[in-house]
Amino acid sequence: MQNSDIAALIERVEKTECGSRDLDAQIEQALFFPDTRVAGPTDFANRGEPHAPGYIVGRPYFIKAEPYTASIDAAVALIERVLPGAFWKIDSFGIAFVAPPGRSPSPQQGATPALALILATLRALQSQEPR
Repeated sequence: MQNSDIAALIERVEKTECGSRDLDAQIEQALFFPDTRVAGPTDFANRGEPHAPGYIVGRPYFIKAEPYTASIDAAVALIERVLPGAFWKIDSFGIAFVAPPGRSPSPQQGATPALALILATLRALQSQEPR
């Protein structure tokens, strides 16, 4: 994943005020399925189904993203998946800290605790990418 991709996700998370299934799909697509795309309304219309946010178009199936932006459990599972062994914490003020092993965490504030954890995770990933 490119640093510019992470920066774009960080910007989206910073602007988000609550959990977003579309943002969940963007996160999952960018981190785990780079050769796919986030599903849009026309993808479901072709199947005769209503649009359901939070899906990625895979071949030949849809991939349902985890609810990273709305669930602390899903956000923690993401940390463990993309930064194995990382330190993470969320304090009583909703400020999140995530640090890969051997690195110092930087505090991140989000609109919700889950968004704060996602933001801190993306910043930690960004700090590991070559510039």
